Amino acid sequence: PGLVLHLRMARAAAADGIAYLDLGRGPKEYKDSLRTRELTVLEGWAARRHPVAYAYRARRAPARAARNTVRGNSALFAP
Repeated sequence: PGLVLHLRMARAAAADGIAYLDLGRGPKEYKDSLRTRELTVLEGWAARRHPVAYAYRARRAPARAARNTVRGNSALFAP
């Protein structure tokens, strides 16, 4: 059912003139079967030099680092 939904979504997007469909980060077998080519998409953030921005990053950085470590290690992350 999920693959059928992705195919219908891709067809509808193409009909609306959308040229690229990003299926999100991380390797998944279904993404490989749906792709027609591979594009590199980068992730980042920008913030002003302000105490609130520093506090936000300090609060989010440990969780983000842990999540990226788990997702990057196939022994820890098995969907």
